[in-house]
Amino acid sequence: MRQTYFVGITVAKAWRAKLIAKKIIEGDADNQYASIWRYAEELRRVNHGNTVKINVERPSPSIQPRFGSFYFCFDGCKKGFIHGCRPFVGVDGCHLKTKYGGQLLIAVGRDANDQYFPLAFGVVENETKESWRWFIQLLMEDIGQDRRYVFISDQQKGLVAVFEELSDTIEHRLCLRHLYANFKKRFGGGALIRDLMMGAAKATYYQAWVQKMNELKNADPNAWTWLMVVPTKSWCKHAFSFYPKCDTLMNNISESFNATILAARDKPILTMCEWIRKYLMNRLSTSASKLENWPHKVMPIPRRRLDNEVFNSGHWLPTWSIAETFQVTHSYNTHEFIVDIAKRSCSCNFWELVGIPCRHAVAALSYRKQNPDEFVDACYTREKFALCYGFST
Repeated sequence: MRQTYFVGITVAKAWRAKLIAKKIIEGDADNQYASIWRYAEELRRVNHGNTVKINVERPSPSIQPRFGSFYFCFDGCKKGFIHGCRPFVGVDGCHLKTKYGGQLLIAVGRDANDQYFPLAFGVVENETKESWRWFIQLLMEDIGQDRRYVFISDQQKGLVAVFEELSDTIEHRLCLRHLYANFKKRFGGGALIRDLMMGAAKATYYQAWVQKMNELKNADPNAWTWLMVVPTKSWCKHAFSFYPKCDTLMNNISESFNATILAARDKPILTMCEWIRKYLMNRLSTSASKLENWPHKVMPIPRRRLDNEVFNSGHWLPTWSIAETFQVTHSYNTHEFIVDIAKRSCSCNFWELVGIPCRHAVAALSYRKQNPDEFVDACYTREKFALCYGFST
């Protein structure tokens, strides 16, 4: 101001001017909370499939009601997830950087290209067991409870307890990065301990897991004792269920989406919701147009994973047993696995766990002169990707 207009102002005055400008551009936060009911009705009016829930708090009749929590799930995201995504959901919470504070809860799926698919959102005052229960219950009502789901999350306050209550209908996995952070606080880090823990988590069959855990026990018995208390089904691939066709160990999909919406988290509530809505509209339309330039049946990211298995299949030698069953042995006779092409299974569990033929299965398929692309699960195909992004938001 001094250089351009030859006017001297104080820092406080410049700060107040900035607040006035932000209020003009982004809207007044107080008025937006008062207008949230009209915004919710407008979302329902333009699309009856949109789910919008508002909770208010009123401690006593003499006190004016105040905002409690706000949940919204757009119809296009809901239908895209149900028809085109695997039953795998990442959930996370992040801070809102406004004068009122609060938390934004998010639920994110995985599309046919193994990328994040935003699903549902909730604005709450704090991350508590009650707020997470409210959010998860509304999410389950939207996506339906006719199939079993797998959720992955950090160990947020109250969230683990909610998943334990719902263990009959869902499974819960822990993000390995945060599990290791807790592990490191107790026993310290170090490349050896980290690699052994990661190796145990990544082992797709029981024998490999036992080998890594025994090495960890020899290196640090206390760390081994602590880790053995954690249920293996929540952090080890060999104990994961096969039906979601997802072997991810970290909640990267939620963290990636949190990073994407970082620019919106310092805005008033309705401005933030509109930013998210417009971003989702653009993402759905842009992703749908990408199919025009992709000629293959299997989407790019899972196809790269299949190509890696094909590349590594050269070290494996198949021996035909009977019907469509093979014994596949490493060229140095260090390991051997049983592949059943008819059942689309391998004793290493990778094929059933991920839905993509492992290197042992690729070796057996090559013996029969069959194309591995034809044995990739349907969840990675162009058709599923088109269903993910074929609905308007």
